[in-house]
Formats: sequence, structure tokens, C-alpha cells
Amino acid sequence: MEKSPHSLTDHMACADKMCRICANKVQTNKSSKKFLCVSYSSDILLYFNIDTSNDTICFSKYMCAKCYSRLCNIKRRPDLPNTLLAAREVGERGKDVWVPFDKNIDPSECSVCTKYCALRKGGKGMTQRKRLREKWKIFKEEQRADITSMNKKCNSSEGMEQHTKPGTSQQVSECCIVSSSSEQMMEHLSSSTLDVNTSRRDTEYENTSRRATEYENTSRRATEYENTSRRATECEQQLDTVAIIYNAEILTAQAQAHTWTPLLYLLYLQHQCN
Repeated sequence: MEKSPHSLTDHMACADKMCRICANKVQTNKSSKKFLCVSYSSDILLYFNIDTSNDTICFSKYMCAKCYSRLCNIKRRPDLPNTLLAAREVGERGKDVWVPFDKNIDPSECSVCTKYCALRKGGKGMTQRKRLREKWKIFKEEQRADITSMNKKCNSSEGMEQHTKPGTSQQVSECCIVSSSSEQMMEHLSSSTLDVNTSRRDTEYENTSRRATEYENTSRRATEYENTSRRATECEQQLDTVAIIYNAEILTAQAQAHTWTPLLYLLYLQHQCN
């Protein structure tokens, strides 16, 4: 069987989607960025011990956001030896992956192509609920197969009980015991799963009740604040009314005493008109 060709185009396509430092997959979503290693070649050589100035086209040109963040942290706090040591370890792991391109080998023997295929197959991890569902499904299939095989053995043993060697009845009893134990295990697993679901629903109900109580308290405080603001506004209006009445009484008293100047008398007339 001939080996599949190891083309440079496919190799570069895999390399450009990986980080030059840690050899992990570079995220392509909007929240992550790709950083060119050319812009930080001196810092990469100093902190990660990786020389990117002489890289050929078969090497990746990008650095992932995680390695960029690690680089910024080291530059900000260069006096921390543990951070620098961790960066050197990351660089050493990446050196094992980034090897020169060889067209005479199979892609499965190329460390870059193999690493990218492994990263691509990783995908998103399963949630806890999905993992339990998968385990429960596998367990049921295995138990169903065991019970079916045991039933077949029991039926065949019952039909041939008189024509077989001594000990057949003991084998039949053992089959029945194994079948009953399998059913008990399935019932126990089903009850444990039901208990987990019940406890999760109880926790969700408690969280909902707590949020409802917090919302009621917030609404009550907002209502009290509105009432206080309304009472303050009414007090200000009453004070303005009292001040106006007081000023009018003063003007009237001065008018009766005939102690006004011409300007005050004009103001008094204007107030009376209003």
C-alpha cells in the first residue's frame, strides 16, 4: 500500500491554525485574536527560548491569545521566577511539535499534521448531563445483552435438562441469579438517577424563591424612595408658599407705615397686579 503524499499546502494549512509557541489550536472566533510572531520575535526568544526569526513557510506565523497574555504578564512582572519557568516549559513542549517539513514522510508521521488532527477531533467537551445519559445508555445496552444471553442459556438448559450431564440445574439457578442481580442493578441506577434529578429540581426551586424575595425587597425599597421624594417635594412647595405670604405681609406693613421708597412702591404695585 502506497503512502499518501505529504503536500506542503496541506501542511501549511494545518500549521497556520496552530500557535507557534504552545502548538495548540488558535481560536478563530470574534473574542480571540491572532498575533504575528514577527512583531514579538525578541520577546519570544527571551522568555520562551524560541527563535522565530529564521522560521520558514512551513512554520506557523501566529501566536495564540493565551501565549500573548502570558508574554504580557512576564514583561509586566519579570521578577517572578515561576512565571518565567512556566513559559520555558511551554516553549519546550512546542519545540517537540515544530519540526522541519519533509515531503517524503506520511502525514501520519508528521508531528504538525498529527497534532492538528488531534486538536480538531477534540471538539467541545460533553456536559455532565450528556455524559450521564451516555453512560446510562451504554449500561442499559450491556445489561440487555447480558440478560438476553442468560435467558437463552436458561431456556436451552431447561429443554435439555434430562439429556445433559449432572449439574445442569445448578447452571440454570446460576443464570437466574445473575439475571435477577442485573435487574436489581438497573433498578438501583434508575433510583439514583431519579434522586439526582429531584435534588437538582429542589435546588432550582430554592434559587427561584430567593430571587423572588430579593425582587420583592427591591420593589418595596423603590416604593419607599418614591414616597420620600414626593413628601420632600410637598414640603418644598409649602415652604415656598409660606415665604411668598411672609414677603407679602412685610410689603403690606411697610405700605401701611408709608416707609417705602419709590422703587419699593413700584414693586408692591407689581406684586398686587400679579
